[in-house]
Amino acid sequence: MESKIQILGERLSPFVERVYLQVQAKGLGNRIDFPGADWDQIKTPEYLKINPYGKMPALKWGDFTLYESTVIMEFLEDQFPQKPMLPKDIKERARVRLVIRVLDMYYHVHTVALLSQVMVKERNQKFVDRHMAGANQALDVLEGLASGGQFIIGGKMTLADTTLFASIFLGQTFAPGFGLDYFAYRPKLKAWYEGMKEKPLFSSSNELRNKQVAGFVKARMKKRDKG
Repeated sequence: MESKIQILGERLSPFVERVYLQVQAKGLGNRIDFPGADWDQIKTPEYLKINPYGKMPALKWGDFTLYESTVIMEFLEDQFPQKPMLPKDIKERARVRLVIRVLDMYYHVHTVALLSQVMVKERNQKFVDRHMAGANQALDVLEGLASGGQFIIGGKMTLADTTLFASIFLGQTFAPGFGLDYFAYRPKLKAWYEGMKEKPLFSSSNELRNKQVAGFVKARMKKRDKG
């Protein structure tokens, strides 16, 4: 019997969650497991044999391993072509990939940096301001890319929706603490996000991630108080 594909990583990570949402949207929950790997485990020698950069997620399928979430998502699209999440139209397909690229190259670099300033005794305000500006620019670009309909690109759910939701869900959880309003002056993103939250695919995962966020905050407060 063929072994199940495993996706290693903590679902609090938007890079893991984007793969999880893709798997659920494609109906592959019985073919792919998410056994977890926390922030300490991804630095172990065993994990580094799978992903030498010590980041999450990583894919393990028997002797076959893979890393980088965008590569994993493309692999899953090729391996399981049913319920495709990349459009047939090549222009729409390119725009889906562009949304993901903007997130990876121009959005997360700033939001990850801002997370380092959560629950610290004294913030580096110049650092925060610089990364706030970068995050806002990326969100403006994403607003411009959005089609303005029920889905970010085109008329059906794609990897652009699952990937963007995973990123925004985590980011906007901490954003108010920095005065960052994700949806001010971004009506397309706001309408899209509010609609996505109501879909079972997304609402069913929110309870777990809210617990994970609470755990993250608790851990950061403990570290702050020790320091």
